[in-house]
Amino acid sequence: MFSNLIALSESTPGPIMVNMATYVGSKQGGFLGALAATTGVVLPSFLILLAVTILFHNFLKRKKVQAVLKGVKPCLMGVILATGIYMAVSICIPSGVSSHLAGTQGIGSIFLAVDPAACVLLSVLGLVTVLYRAVRKKDFPPAALLSLAAVLGCIFYS
Repeated sequence: MFSNLIALSESTPGPIMVNMATYVGSKQGGFLGALAATTGVVLPSFLILLAVTILFHNFLKRKKVQAVLKGVKPCLMGVILATGIYMAVSICIPSGVSSHLAGTQGIGSIFLAVDPAACVLLSVLGLVTVLYRAVRKKDFPPAALLSLAAVLGCIFYS
């Protein structure tokens, strides 16, 4: 029975302990048993997170914490920008090319290794994001950007 319980809990979406608690509660007490068992597993974590969030919110209001955050923000923005640039370059130039370029082939080999579809796709997405922000004065919605990227990916790579 235990192996069936684990197999069933792993095959359903969600955390395994919540699934196990729901299954055991259902077997022992029907719908109310499942509800009680699931609540018993989820509620303590929820209450602890709620308390930490409240305490953290009050902690963030302190002037020294605000000063630290103002100092960390430029560093974090630099790390995010560097990651974005690295990802853009690695998308446009396929993996394995950097080791090939380290040889004696020279800089001309870079242009042979560039993925033009990826560069165009990246440029279109960047242009749409910048133009949207310039016209609408707000950020392009991430879900719309992902959808646009999926459609363009299908067009360019199909």
